Amino acid sequence: MELKAIAENFKDVDVKQGVVTGYLAHFGSKDGDGDVIMPGSFTKSIQENGPMGTKRIKYLLDHKTDNAVGVFQELKEDDTGLYYEAKIGRHASGRDYLLMVEDGIINQHSIGFKRMKQEIKSDAKYIKEVKLYEGSGLQFWAANGNTPITGIKSMEDYSKQLEN
Repeated sequence: MELKAIAENFKDVDVKQGVVTGYLAHFGSKDGDGDVIMPGSFTKSIQENGPMGTKRIKYLLDHKTDNAVGVFQELKEDDTGLYYEAKIGRHASGRDYLLMVEDGIINQHSIGFKRMKQEIKSDAKYIKEVKLYEGSGLQFWAANGNTPITGIKSMEDYSKQLEN
């Protein structure tokens, strides 16, 4: 499994019932590893294993498979990249996660994936399809700083969005 990270700060932390939102990947920008993730690269994996599929794609802390901090409610591609919304768990790791976000300890995201299709050119490797295993909040370094995190909001705000 490969790891691909992005850097950006979180906003608006609700430590009682948090829903984290943002982007796990950015389309079209070359990251520190010389990779460019292309639109459509997550489509198949999301359909098969995302929130509307088998629900196998996990939301972790620091890529640790034994430390799931939440559950993806939504994963989708848009013009910017791979957008997500995740409901953070009420367990100790979930509560600690929200406090670490609030304190600025966790301020980046990353994905764990396997390359399925890519095109190698002289300027970069263009990733065209991946098998996505997980998205992680990070306490350390990220490879791509071009992706905004849109925030953490209360479950009430999340429910209102679903109604629209």
